Formats: sequence, structure tokens, C-alpha cells
Amino acid sequence: MISTYIPKNFYYHKSNLTTTVDRYTNRFQPSIFIKYNWYPYFSSLIEHESCITLTNSRCWSSRSELNTKWPNGKQREQGIGFGQITRAYTQSGVIRLDVLTDLKKRYPSELNGLTWGNIKDKPQLQMRAIILLWSDNFNRLPSHIPDFDKLAMADSAYNGGYGYILKDRKTCGLKANCNPDLWFNNVETINNRGNKILYGNRTANMINRHHVKDVLLDRMGKYYTIDWD
Repeated sequence: MISTYIPKNFYYHKSNLTTTVDRYTNRFQPSIFIKYNWYPYFSSLIEHESCITLTNSRCWSSRSELNTKWPNGKQREQGIGFGQITRAYTQSGVIRLDVLTDLKKRYPSELNGLTWGNIKDKPQLQMRAIILLWSDNFNRLPSHIPDFDKLAMADSAYNGGYGYILKDRKTCGLKANCNPDLWFNNVETINNRGNKILYGNRTANMINRHHVKDVLLDRMGKYYTIDWD
């Protein structure tokens, strides 16, 4: 269902978003997109990641948090903030994924001062981390891919990792009538993640494909109605 309601917290963080986008989107490889496209995209991404419902107090909040547990009760995954910056653990409690630590290794000066201990209280640095992480994926995609398809692939990579985009594009290229440079009805039809049910009777592939549809097709449009000046 297409959503039209703009969460109240959006207006509180709007200037942070636009300032950060203006400062860091010059890191993206050349694109026809301009800031009036990037503002709605990142707004939609943040809404998808942080909002359990559009009226929840943690919607569009740097303190939004999602936690999942293993059957043995130990922490499985923790996502925090606007973009659900994530760390995940094995069933024995060993960290297997730490997005924040990996980002800080790549961008030590830009993310200096951001830690797991204070991340909820650093909305500006959170916003910066989202754009830096996202631009890494966008810039690794070939420049000849049409912009909206590249936007979709980068969104898929933000949710599920860039490695799967590589696999999906390769598989698509080997399949009849599948164009690896197009997302919709092409790369999106590929499933390299398997059919194991994860959350809510959905597989990892179903979650990933829904992420792209929800961000780009169901939520982003309403943010074009915002006066960004």
C-alpha cells in the first residue's frame, strides 16, 4: 500500500538530512540524480528502517532499535537508529558482523567519536554513516547501469550486502532473457539467498526484495511533495 503520511519526527531531522546529503553525495559516482532526488530517497530509506509504524515515537528517531534473539536467548542481531546500523552475533555470542566498526575503519575522520556506546545520541553522525555506507555500494556498481536500477541495486545492497548483488547480477547474466543491468523484473527475480524462513514467514530474499519495493515504490514518492528549499 502506498503511504502518504509524513512522520512528525521527519521535520525535526530534515535539516540534518539535507545538510548531510549536500555534504556527502559528491562522493557518489556521476549520476543524473540531483539533491531533490537524493533527499526523498534517503528519507524513504530512514522511514523504512526506523519506523515500526509511522506514528510510533521511535519512527525517524536516532534511538530506534531492533533486537532479535537466538533460540538459546542470546543476542542475534541489533540494529540502531535512522538506518539500523547493525551488529550481529553467532549463537555462541561471537560477533559475526559489525557494520559500525567496519565503517569507522574506512572513514576514521568522518565518523570519529561515533561508538556503539553513544550511537543513539549522535543523530548527525548516524546520518553521515548511512550515506557513507550507501555510497560505497552505489559507487561499486557499473556506471552504465540506468540510474533508477542502480538506485534499486544499491538499496538491495544496503539491506543485504553488496556480495549478493554481485552474485545476483552474475546469475541473471547467465539466464535467458535476464538483463544484469536492470533491477525490476530482471535481477530482482534471482534468488541466491535460499528459501530458509527467517522472520515473519519470510526468507532473506523476500525481505530484501520487499525492502527495495517499499523504499523506492511505496514510500519515496511522498517525500517529493516536501518543500526542500
